[in-house]
Amino acid sequence: MITMLMLTMPMTMTIIMASYGTDISSFQEYVDDSLKIAIFKHAIIAENTTEDAIAAEIKERFEDELPHVLQGETAQLGSSSAKLLNYIPVDLFELVPDKMASNTVIKLSVLEAGEYVIFANHFLSEWEGSMRFMMDVHGDAVIPDASSQCHSTLSSSTVWGLSILGAMIGAVMSLSGVLIVAPVIRMKEVWVLKYLNFFAAGVLLSFVLVHLIPEAGNLTGRVDWKVSTTVLAGFFAGLLIEHSIHLFFTPQVTEQATIGVASGNLAERGELVLVDHHGEATKVSEKENAQEIVAWGRIGNILIGDFFHNFFDGVSTAIAFKYCGTGLGWIVVGASVAHELPQELSDFVVLYNSGLSIKWALISNLMSSLSAVLGSIVILAATESIEHNINHDMGLCLGFGGGLLLYIGTGLVMDIVKVSDVRSAMICWLSFILGAVALGLTALNHIHCECFGDESSHEGHNH
Repeated sequence: MITMLMLTMPMTMTIIMASYGTDISSFQEYVDDSLKIAIFKHAIIAENTTEDAIAAEIKERFEDELPHVLQGETAQLGSSSAKLLNYIPVDLFELVPDKMASNTVIKLSVLEAGEYVIFANHFLSEWEGSMRFMMDVHGDAVIPDASSQCHSTLSSSTVWGLSILGAMIGAVMSLSGVLIVAPVIRMKEVWVLKYLNFFAAGVLLSFVLVHLIPEAGNLTGRVDWKVSTTVLAGFFAGLLIEHSIHLFFTPQVTEQATIGVASGNLAERGELVLVDHHGEATKVSEKENAQEIVAWGRIGNILIGDFFHNFFDGVSTAIAFKYCGTGLGWIVVGASVAHELPQELSDFVVLYNSGLSIKWALISNLMSSLSAVLGSIVILAATESIEHNINHDMGLCLGFGGGLLLYIGTGLVMDIVKVSDVRSAMICWLSFILGAVALGLTALNHIHCECFGDESSHEGHNH
């Protein structure tokens, strides 16, 4: 198998080849014994030269003995006299991983920065671990402009249809909450909701720390100060939203106020009032209304954070069908459904416990989930320039949404310290751990199509 990608190379580029073995020993397992690459400048290729013709000759060259480049060494481009098709100057190397190390770091140095074409005997994503395969001297990811892995034979109408269908399937997972929780509510088993709240906290915290923040780092190239700042901004925004609602929309009670029964019309209707030290009576809102006012901050935060996440899921689904075909497209949809089930269940529990009725918790959750369809439409309708720049912006948006959900999760989990009964505390802890593990397991093989920076696997490789 010969693969191709085009990229804009800096003067010096670092290649990081990652092992995939989890055994902590002196011997590390890599995808192959070596990675063979051929590199040449894109501008040199004549218009009548096809990719297939170049790939066929490179495949033959890969059968020959190539210069080895080992751990810590630098491959200098421009030093070879080899030519492809008798006119394209090319450098060929065999990158050999260090099996005594979990990562092998090799540098590529060019005489002139610019657009280059790389052919290899593996998809480069197969060698990628927690860090990008290609990085510049500043540690920023070098993202390919095009890749032979990004290829689909589907017609435009088919891509649109499958992308929107896949996004809709993910959005329908928002119904899982009402299917599971509603029967419990109707049976008046309200005590169960307390434990579901801690399950939701575990799901949200695991979702942010295991899925959203690494996803944001993958899109921007690394988890740097920009991603960290947007996460912190999202957390502060959640705090600001909830505090502002408490300040401006919650009835104020003075220290001198007492609870009593008013005279006059209010007393005739049996209304409960607050009486201040001047004897002025103020009607007390019904308990349900007061709870709803207090909870709007939490409700808004959960819906905004969920909006950003589902929007990105829609983008990922459309990218998979557009560039990688139906096979990987449906795999991406399946992976999305797997993590949506526990996450949407936790969202529904939080919305209901925050004061919404079953009906409005369902409608609100469904509306935020439909942002997945919006994400698919935006990326399919986007111009090529937007496509190539959307990763960084989406990464920062995910970081912000993750910060909002992190605020919700930390607020929910703090209620566990209020549980004084040992038996109840054990059930609360078990619910929290179950939620965290349930979501965490869905991130082990989270798949994306590798196109303009969306690597196909975040953990492990595509063997």
